[in-house]
Amino acid sequence: MPVEAFVLVELSGVDAKKAIETIRAQEVVKELYIVTGPFDIIAIIEVEDLSELGIVVLSRIRSVPGVVKTTTCIKVPEK
Repeated sequence: MPVEAFVLVELSGVDAKKAIETIRAQEVVKELYIVTGPFDIIAIIEVEDLSELGIVVLSRIRSVPGVVKTTTCIKVPEK
């Protein structure tokens, strides 16, 4: 069953625009919102399983220049 998650991302000001473009280009990113508050963007991602989720967040989002911090919230399937 696919896993959907909300990845909240804090960016540094200097690289923010490029970071947003890079994250938005990821094929697993279904939606991306620029928001106010303690985080700068919320990316909604969909992956095949929890293992892939970890790989995507660590390798393809947290490694983007300008990303300072991420928090991942996994969507709980409705019954």
